[in-house]
Amino acid sequence: MRRPSRVILFELIESIEDFLEILRMDSNSSWVKHFEDILHEAKKIEQSGGDEVAIRDLCATIRAMFSAKSPFAEYVPAIHNPKTGRYQLIPGTEKYQDISKRISDLSEEIRTVGSH
Repeated sequence: MRRPSRVILFELIESIEDFLEILRMDSNSSWVKHFEDILHEAKKIEQSGGDEVAIRDLCATIRAMFSAKSPFAEYVPAIHNPKTGRYQLIPGTEKYQDISKRISDLSEEIRTVGSH
């Protein structure tokens, strides 16, 4: 059974808020502003009643962000550990992959809902 796009939008907003908490832990991240803008747009759509076309357009933007061709696809919230010479996740960002997958999945679900 397909879920209403407004329900998915609500979950997307919650997930982006969680994602921003993680991105803000990385003082070198250049992606915070971009996701704040996406969150602002999502909330604006929600407050205006959840226009289907606007929701699908927003999700298309999100899917583009998470595509393999996007510069964001290379981003990981990590810091260099001089003792090991390797990069490691910034403490507190362990759920980064799970939340980014959730956002990507929700934006894909909107496309599926919108195509029926």
